[in-house]
Amino acid sequence: MPMPEKKKVGGRPKLAEYQKRTKSCQVMFNESDYIYIKDKANKCGLSISEYCHQAAMDGSVKERINSEQAALIRDIAGVANNVNQIAHKMHAFGFEETYHSCQEIINVLLNLINEFR
Repeated sequence: MPMPEKKKVGGRPKLAEYQKRTKSCQVMFNESDYIYIKDKANKCGLSISEYCHQAAMDGSVKERINSEQAALIRDIAGVANNVNQIAHKMHAFGFEETYHSCQEIINVLLNLINEFR
């Protein structure tokens, strides 16, 4: 006689009692306010309910970074890596040898800052 297989348990783990949200409150918006809240929630990657919950609990909700901001962060990280390499080069070969590399990095940083504004 074959043994019955155990049913696979899937899904999200159960929350502890103190973590469960058991109380609700209703908030009413007019049409334009609702569209505004919905847009802000979408920008944060949250449902309207979760957005309102975070706003009520923390007083603010942070938006996710967009692809343009992520690219800017990667560019700045690349510049930071170059600065580190230049510092090593400067310690090994002296300031005069690395002066032009420093000027190039300063120009790149200024362009990134102006682009971000």
